[in-house]
Amino acid sequence: MIKNNINTEEQNKSLWKLASELRMFPINDIGQAVIAFLFLRRMDCLFLPYYKQVRNAFAHSMVDDLHLYELTNGLTFYNNSGKSLDDLLKSEVDFTDRFDRWLNGFDIETKNTLNGLGFNRNLSIMKQSRAFYKLLQSVSQINLTEPLDAELIYELLMSMRSRSAGQFFSPKEYGEIIAALLFQKTDVRVDATIFDPVCGSSLMLNAIAQAGLKKNIFENYECFGTDIYMGAVALSKALKLLLGLDNLHVEVSNALVKESFEGMKFDFVVADLPIGGRLSEHDIKDMAVNDAYVNGISSKVSPEMYFIQMIINRLTDSGKAAVITAGGPLFNMQSVDVRSWLFSMDYVDSIVRIPKVKSAFTGIDKFVWILNKNKAQKKKQMVQLIDLQLMEKYVPSHTIIHDELILELEGNEKKNLFSKLIPTSDFATYNVTLQNRSYGGTIKTTISNSAKGLDELLNQGYDISENGSWTVLYEKTTVDYTVNFNAFFSQNPESKVSSNELHSDLKDTLYYVSKYIREIEALQMPDRVNLDDEFASQKSQWAGKIPTNWKHVALQNIFECKMAPRQSFEPGTKALLTVKSLRNEESTEFVALTDKSVIVTDDDMLIIRTGYNAGEVFEGREGILGNMIYRMRILDSTNYFVDKDFSSYMLQAMSKYFSSLSQGMGIPNLSAMAINSTLCYFPSLEQQQRIVKFLRPIVYEIDSIHEDLGVVVPSLKEFRDALIFDAVTGKLNL
Repeated sequence: MIKNNINTEEQNKSLWKLASELRMFPINDIGQAVIAFLFLRRMDCLFLPYYKQVRNAFAHSMVDDLHLYELTNGLTFYNNSGKSLDDLLKSEVDFTDRFDRWLNGFDIETKNTLNGLGFNRNLSIMKQSRAFYKLLQSVSQINLTEPLDAELIYELLMSMRSRSAGQFFSPKEYGEIIAALLFQKTDVRVDATIFDPVCGSSLMLNAIAQAGLKKNIFENYECFGTDIYMGAVALSKALKLLLGLDNLHVEVSNALVKESFEGMKFDFVVADLPIGGRLSEHDIKDMAVNDAYVNGISSKVSPEMYFIQMIINRLTDSGKAAVITAGGPLFNMQSVDVRSWLFSMDYVDSIVRIPKVKSAFTGIDKFVWILNKNKAQKKKQMVQLIDLQLMEKYVPSHTIIHDELILELEGNEKKNLFSKLIPTSDFATYNVTLQNRSYGGTIKTTISNSAKGLDELLNQGYDISENGSWTVLYEKTTVDYTVNFNAFFSQNPESKVSSNELHSDLKDTLYYVSKYIREIEALQMPDRVNLDDEFASQKSQWAGKIPTNWKHVALQNIFECKMAPRQSFEPGTKALLTVKSLRNEESTEFVALTDKSVIVTDDDMLIIRTGYNAGEVFEGREGILGNMIYRMRILDSTNYFVDKDFSSYMLQAMSKYFSSLSQGMGIPNLSAMAINSTLCYFPSLEQQQRIVKFLRPIVYEIDSIHEDLGVVVPSLKEFRDALIFDAVTGKLNL
């Protein structure tokens, strides 16, 4: 880019003056109009020495592209009117006619760009006002012989909230974050090619390229961009000239359907993928013959994963990509095929949750996928998860300085709180088909890790040993990969303050709340078991350390997890169990039973599945299940090894963990699959009954206090929850 020697402050004043004058006209998009006029003025300034020469060339029919290119010292556009903008402004008489002839003198590419910017539509409105002549005088006073500063354009478009132009650019913070994450010392090369398949205005693409140049990742670069919208590409072409981006190449193209730029492979690909949207059957049919989809395509795949699949194909053998998506592609079922392919091919280097940016006009979480076709040896079969939202809490400054982001990340003493290097296998779920050796029937189940598959299957009741009843049909085993981002960063649910300490605090602070408190004060708390010896304990994501001799079983083998269908109710005599009624936030509604109703009894447990309270666990009560709640009913087949009351307490202890599993771009949602696949832990039936015998009277007394008072005492509830958690995870000597 040419260095801009013109006073940036003067340019800034001129731009804002132009924007202010444009507000006097009844046009729809001020931002686009500003860009269009600046584009025309920039061409006018650059073309000023060549107007008469080009006019003479046309007069003598010497107008081939090569001759014009040589005649204008390399300009890629022309105007054959022979008049500059200053020439047009010498008289207001018949000005609009002269202006029309001047516009018609431009080359077809320039006309197409102006049309893409909606200039012709706005021009017809503006020419009806006498103020149009004064407006052009203001335009002619802007000195654009050298490029504009990109920061001015960002600021201009942001302030205008440009409906058309504004939707075609990503916040500049995105470019800063991507550059910090994407470019590492191992990526150094002389020349680089960078591609953005959804380039919009190309401002982000250019900012990332400039950052790579500044970090000495490469000495030279060429940027390539495509966009499906003509308006976006027109904006890119206008900004290319305004900002002096000679190494930017853009074209209108659907990158999913057609390989642009003659199928080039690129060193780097960057993309801020659009949220939502669907592909037409026609598009999918066209894509089916595109080699970019090397692992096959399905009409069920989300558009984001189509893009990621295509991006991998456009990378060189040592190429890297940084792709911004919403949270859905990390876990939704529409993305599972391509997501699993990415993990199995070991293309996923890092997944980073980025800070919420005010200028992005959205409150949803965004993630950057760092894809690498040549991962470093130490990161083979590993994926780094980084939560920059958490990182902001541990960085001294009020905002992350993105150029120094990686240094801050690696140097921060609390790095392990917001950066995790995870084995790829930890994201895997194996779908296993088992066949009974006696009668030949088959059944399907899931295990979380093939290395521990035998233990998991045994704990689910499937003996696959040589003399066991079941055999694994390995040829039918498949693997899916899901990224439950929140789960890896959730705080260890093991209480920071032990139940013993909380019990002591209760003596001092809660003596007055109820007559029952005397019995709690007199309680002799059991000793806390030492589970620090790694050979005497096993570890769980939700329970922390638990005794080795406790069995682990998937919840789907203990409970039936059921949800209710959406339906309309008539008034009746059955209590409708809703989230608000369970939380005592509204009175209970009584409705009539239907053939679709899911009945709840006192023996069931309930888990909220949707909303900000997703994961919260309640004891069941007589009624009809609402559609935002799961009913957890213990299976009859577990009677011989599970105490019903123990399993109920255990679910209550898992409430915080369930909350961490909830996902969603807007309203959090806890999936039945996440519940079913969670491992729970059981001692012997005799020890379960001892734990229940210890907990039951204490929990009853605390619940009675809450009922008598009509409110929940926070510290008393904290003690209750910690006590249940400690008891059902083996941390108390009972």
